[in-house]
Amino acid sequence: MFGLSSLPALILLAWTIYQVLGEQHFLETPADTRIVMGRSTMLNCSVGDRVGRVQWAKDDMLLGFDLSIPGYPRYSIIQTSPERFNLYIVNTTLWDDATYECQVLPSQGNPALQASAHLTILVPPEIPQIIGHPNGSMVNIRHTDPIVQLTCEVRNARPAASITWYKNGVVVTENVDYTVEQIADDKRENAHNTLTLTPDFRVKEHGAVYTCKGTNEAIRGQFMETSVTVNVQFPPSIPEITGYRRGQTVQRGDTLNLECVSRGGNPLAQVVWFKNDVKVDFSYSSSNDRSTNELSFTVGASDNDAVYRCEATNAATEYPLTAQVQIVVYFPPEKVTISGNRLATAGEEVELTCETANSNPASVVTWLVRSRQIAGTRNNVVESEDGGYITTSIIRVTLTDREDQIVYTCQAMNDGASQPVTDTVTLSVLYPPGAPVITGYEEGDFVKAGDVKRLTCSSAGGNPMATLKWFKGNQLLDSTPKTRGSIVSSELTIVTAPGDNNAIYKCTASNEATPTPLQVLKKLTVYFAPAQVTLTANPAEPKAGQHLRLTCLSASSNPPAAIMWVRDNVLRQGVTINKSPSTNGGMTTTNVLDITPTAADHLAEYHCQATNLVIGDKVNDAITLSVLFPPVFDQSMSPSTIDITEGDNRAVNLTAAANPPVLSYKFYRDGIEVSVPGDVSSFTFDNGALQITNIERGDMGSYRLEARNAEGASSFNFTLNVLYAASITTITSPVEEEIGGAAFFECIADANPITSNMITWSRSDFDMSKTKQAFENNKGHLTVYELEKMDTGTFTCTADNGIGEPSVMEAILVVKFQPIIDDSAQYSKAAGDHGSTVQLICLAEGAPEVTFDWVKRDGDMSSFKYHIESEKVDTIKYRSVVTISDISEAEYGTYVCSASNEKGQDTFDISVDGTSRPDQPGDLTFINATHDMLTISWNPGFNGGLPQRFKVRYKEKSRPGYTHIDITPIDNRVTTVFVIKGLRKDTSYLVAVLTSNDLGAAEGSPPEIEIRTSASALSGETASTIQTSDDTPVIIILVVCVVGIFLLALNIGLILFFVRRRKKRLENNSDTTSHTNTIELYGPTKETALYPITPSDDSRSYGTYEKNMDDFSDDYKNFEGRGLVRPKPVWLQPLVEQPGPSNDDDTHDRKSMHSSQCTCNCVQVKVRTVSRAKCSCLSVDSSGDEDIKRVFLPPPGYSSRSYTPNKLDSPNLGNTHKSFLTDTRPYLDDGRQSAQWQYEDPYQSRSKGTFDSDYMNPLQNGTSPTHFHDYNSRPETRPKSVTDFSDQRSSRSSSRNGLGATPPPPPPVRSSSKGVANNYGHSPIPPIPARNYDVDDLPPPLYDDTPQPRYAPAPGSTGGRYMNPNVISNPTYDGPSEGNNSAQRNHIPVDDMRGDLV
Repeated sequence: MFGLSSLPALILLAWTIYQVLGEQHFLETPADTRIVMGRSTMLNCSVGDRVGRVQWAKDDMLLGFDLSIPGYPRYSIIQTSPERFNLYIVNTTLWDDATYECQVLPSQGNPALQASAHLTILVPPEIPQIIGHPNGSMVNIRHTDPIVQLTCEVRNARPAASITWYKNGVVVTENVDYTVEQIADDKRENAHNTLTLTPDFRVKEHGAVYTCKGTNEAIRGQFMETSVTVNVQFPPSIPEITGYRRGQTVQRGDTLNLECVSRGGNPLAQVVWFKNDVKVDFSYSSSNDRSTNELSFTVGASDNDAVYRCEATNAATEYPLTAQVQIVVYFPPEKVTISGNRLATAGEEVELTCETANSNPASVVTWLVRSRQIAGTRNNVVESEDGGYITTSIIRVTLTDREDQIVYTCQAMNDGASQPVTDTVTLSVLYPPGAPVITGYEEGDFVKAGDVKRLTCSSAGGNPMATLKWFKGNQLLDSTPKTRGSIVSSELTIVTAPGDNNAIYKCTASNEATPTPLQVLKKLTVYFAPAQVTLTANPAEPKAGQHLRLTCLSASSNPPAAIMWVRDNVLRQGVTINKSPSTNGGMTTTNVLDITPTAADHLAEYHCQATNLVIGDKVNDAITLSVLFPPVFDQSMSPSTIDITEGDNRAVNLTAAANPPVLSYKFYRDGIEVSVPGDVSSFTFDNGALQITNIERGDMGSYRLEARNAEGASSFNFTLNVLYAASITTITSPVEEEIGGAAFFECIADANPITSNMITWSRSDFDMSKTKQAFENNKGHLTVYELEKMDTGTFTCTADNGIGEPSVMEAILVVKFQPIIDDSAQYSKAAGDHGSTVQLICLAEGAPEVTFDWVKRDGDMSSFKYHIESEKVDTIKYRSVVTISDISEAEYGTYVCSASNEKGQDTFDISVDGTSRPDQPGDLTFINATHDMLTISWNPGFNGGLPQRFKVRYKEKSRPGYTHIDITPIDNRVTTVFVIKGLRKDTSYLVAVLTSNDLGAAEGSPPEIEIRTSASALSGETASTIQTSDDTPVIIILVVCVVGIFLLALNIGLILFFVRRRKKRLENNSDTTSHTNTIELYGPTKETALYPITPSDDSRSYGTYEKNMDDFSDDYKNFEGRGLVRPKPVWLQPLVEQPGPSNDDDTHDRKSMHSSQCTCNCVQVKVRTVSRAKCSCLSVDSSGDEDIKRVFLPPPGYSSRSYTPNKLDSPNLGNTHKSFLTDTRPYLDDGRQSAQWQYEDPYQSRSKGTFDSDYMNPLQNGTSPTHFHDYNSRPETRPKSVTDFSDQRSSRSSSRNGLGATPPPPPPVRSSSKGVANNYGHSPIPPIPARNYDVDDLPPPLYDDTPQPRYAPAPGSTGGRYMNPNVISNPTYDGPSEGNNSAQRNHIPVDDMRGDLV
């Protein structure tokens, strides 16, 4: 109906119908795949309109529906879309080579679908191998081989590799055979290709390179190859020898060089030399086409007729190719030798034979006697095995008495010798020696065994001299003869032994003339001790109490031995029962000892000692007894009482001695048998060793140990005392009592032992004097009297008997009292912003238990925002916290905390509001002070509802400026105790604590307290540093160090600069000045500082006078105290004006102040007039700027030359020089009246350091006031200047050499622009030289109102009679005090200075 042409249309129609119907069908089916092993591959399978489940099968083995395909870790189903179910295989192996089928199961009327494909795994081939020949090797072929085959193998490939041969890079197609071999149980294959090489190798194949290449589909056209090179082998030519020609003759000692050359061959030949078929040299060399072996040697006799053969071989030779030469060597004989008997009796015929050594040609032998040749001799020649010939000649000689000592000579020579070789022999006539004699021992003497004995045998005469031999019996002994002249001797050394007793020693003397040897005999007598003793016991194993006989038999001894018995170093006498002959001519001795043994004799040693009494040697042996006895316990080794601490371990020896050993042990406790370790678990018993392990107190008791053996039984009693630590079993707790009452505690402990005062009571930080303790047996009692509420707490009962750790248990004492709420400021408020959480804390103390109740004034606390938690903090402290969540305006207000118990109630108001600044801290308290630290504490105020921070502020009371230190919280807890460090000692400080939070600092001024540090450091105190909130950064420390070093270097540089400038100025110092001498008095300046006045205080500059006192006074110092060691200068402190002390006598006070401390204002004044009648301050000049100068008034003797203050121009004054002011020498201003008075002469040298006795008292004719000094009544030590106390000598050399004739220069004068002067009218007060004065060195006042110059006392001085209320003494001054202030001063220390120049 339809033709073939309509078949496609039908198929399309069917397919369309199928699609419309929507049956499941394949969109893509798997295809056959070939993949290289190790790579990954994917088999595709897509199903349209799938209804059934899809799975894969491998060679009819189903892989399952799970996409991960369990059990096949390399297999998985990849589903990139609902239709796709691709099988993915990674890291393929040959095992994967199979047929895979994608299967869709039938479902819902849809038929099953199946589509398969084959996966072929391709395996690359291995590297080709030419069987028997490694890659790059040579294939050696002999030129005679008919054919050669090369087989190339490529293994383990899939599919089998194709193999191709190449010769020198050209494909070989002929004579090749390719085969494939299937590997059993494997899908891989091995391929072989055999190449056959035909004859004529030398021409075509030698050096050809054959390459085998293999490939297969897995390596896609790449080739793997291996190559060999053909090497055709052929023999060399016959070798040739040069260096020696046939028939040539060489001499012994010549050097012969033989060379063997072999040409051609592949490979080149090995060339070896042989001598008489023995290989002698195989070191050859090869080059180009030849091999050479050169043999060089020194010709010897053995080379005569020797055959030297050269052999050449290689791999192609079937037998060696050879060439040879035979050597002819000429050599003389090395020696001749005469043999034959040299000694004979008179008339006897002697035959002498002379034989030459090997020689070529044969030697000729001749005999000589008395230098004449002996005729009629004949020679015999034989060939030598070493080559050459040996010649022999024989002569016969008959000896007579006249033929004694005749010399016969044999000589030999051949053509190769330059001179003959000879040998000689001397013939002698024989006669016998003298009889031998033995010395060194006389028969009848004895020798002690072990001693060394020397016997000497000697014989005289004989030809030849005698041969001496020693014999013991018939045994020949070794000896060494000695010859001296015609006497021969031999010494025999014998170490005597018992076997030498009665031994016969023989010496023989013989020579060729004695038919039988001559001999002499000696018999020795040797004393020796027995070698051993033998002991026996009968019976061998006695019982305790049974008779026992010990027998001792000594070995042979000469003379017989004496026997003694010894036990425990105590001698015991036995009975000798027999003596009998024995070996070596000695005697044996038998001795017995009869005893009755006890248990103590078991294992006892009885020693038998045998002594040779003549020589003193002895021998001993011992026998150990085995005594049978029942068990016996050693009371000294086994303790009757065993003290052991509970839990300890102990090993106790309870072994019972017994023989035979103990068969059984039994333990009894309190008379009842117990098993060990069953009934007593702590015991382990093994053969008498009791091991106690982890003993328990229940194991205490009395024990008996019974031991038994075949001989009987015995027992041992012991007590086990277990010591254990005290443990508290009962304690009274808690105890509740009323205030004022008494509390009673009882503590009961169990212990062994119970010691005195085993139980004690204690409590830290408690006054135990108000308690009473008692102990009785195992009970400890404590009574606490006069109870207070603070007594509530824990008492500790400690039980300690010295064993183990003490037992501790606590008992609580509760003293009942009404609750008390902590009303500290920090708890009186709480704060929080809207929406935050606020906590109200109420702390209370009370007993018994305290309960809390909270109410809100004008409100209730029923809202869910409130949460109350109460807890017991410790014995009497309680805490209740109200937490308000999400606080709002409605929760602000006042809350009341109520704490109550059976004793009463306490309430506390807490206000709640919004956050604010904190309150000031309270109760700022000083805790402790050291010389450089202060400790303070405080109570925090309310924190304002926010975390607050504290800062410590402090300052010295007398100084401005505060120091602040931030306090860092520790573990998020606020610190309320702080230590301020790095302070000055004995100083008052003002301290306060500041607080703040995030809203700012607390309002108002913080409380401030004054604290003073201690004046001195206590023992053990160390200096502290200023404490800050953080440690000082390291960088700050480094910066401070660097700055300090810089400043130190700068100071050193400035000092060096000024020293250099000073030296330069001193060198350029001018001898003239234009200064006007003025006077400067000691007085306060405008700044209330009296001195020192620095150079900056002077408004004018004076060049050479800008120096210190040392610049002017070194010569003065040398004059004043040469050779003295002076202390360092004491520097004065500035004066501070203070009101003077009050005095009831105002008039007297005014007079005193006027006369001795008259003080003017700190202004510049001119010297106007001086009134004798009264003390008045200098009048004030309107300008106030003129200088007041200090001046040294020159003495009268100074008028001969102009005055200058330069000390280098000082006059050379006499010893009687005086300085005074007269009418004729008015050194004061013109308007001032002169006065006639004297003062100290600083130039005085006659009595150095004292006032001159010629100084006049201004009131010689009147009465002096009581406070006036009498300068003529005593020598006065002159006070020294500051320069006198300098510890440095002047840098300038002294200008004077002596003290007597050369006085010092005048003191220096220095001007000043500031000062105060008194009006010197007719006052006897002298002007002040430029040096220091003590207050007592001033002249006394003439009248009560006479003004005196004002002096400031030295630091530490009390000011003497001239106390100035405006001057404060230096509290740190530790120098000497002024001394007595009376009118009469007895002594002024040299270092008690009271003033200083300004």
